[in-house]
Amino acid sequence: MNYLVYDEFMFESAFDFSIVEEVMFANFKFMKFSKSGENLERVLPVFNSIDFTQEDYDDFWSYLDIKTAKWLNYFNT
Repeated sequence: MNYLVYDEFMFESAFDFSIVEEVMFANFKFMKFSKSGENLERVLPVFNSIDFTQEDYDDFWSYLDIKTAKWLNYFNT
C-alpha cells in the first residue's frame, strides 16, 4: 500500500441507549478523538510523504475537534 499521510488515532464515545417500542433512543455523553500509538507527543503524523507541516497537523486536530462537537450535537438532536 502507498500512503500519502498515515496516522494512528483513537475514537472514544459514551452514550445512554434504550429501545422503547422498537424505537432506538441514544443520548451521547461525549465523543473524542486522540492520538494513539507509540509516540503520543508527536507533532507530525506517523508517516508523511507530502510535506505535511506541524501547523497543518495542528489545524487538522483543531478541525477534528470542531467537527466532533458538531457531530455530537447532531446525534443528540
